[in-house]
Amino acid sequence: MVDNNKKLTLQEAQSKIREIAKWGSVIWTDHFFYDSMNYRNYSSQDIDFILKEGTVKQHPEYDEDYCNWKYKVEGKTIDGDRAIVITVILSYRELLAITIMPKKEI
Repeated sequence: MVDNNKKLTLQEAQSKIREIAKWGSVIWTDHFFYDSMNYRNYSSQDIDFILKEGTVKQHPEYDEDYCNWKYKVEGKTIDGDRAIVITVILSYRELLAITIMPKKEI
């Protein structure tokens, strides 16, 4: 099980996120699906590709309201556009997708 209060290194987070994206469950918040993904015209294949192949380049941000670490996964969509998916590792097999943004908005 993953301790949400433990800050992972960039490499640990990237490895764990890729593993969960391939073998576990990715849960989308309503905001992620309705306000981010659909509004910005990303497909589920885009999200899948970013999470399985993307990189964690920035240190996580701690969310005091929810007591967890948010990790930014930067990658390319299936069309080659760059985007960032903000995630939270909920457990060893669950990942929460919070939002997705085009790289140029970051």
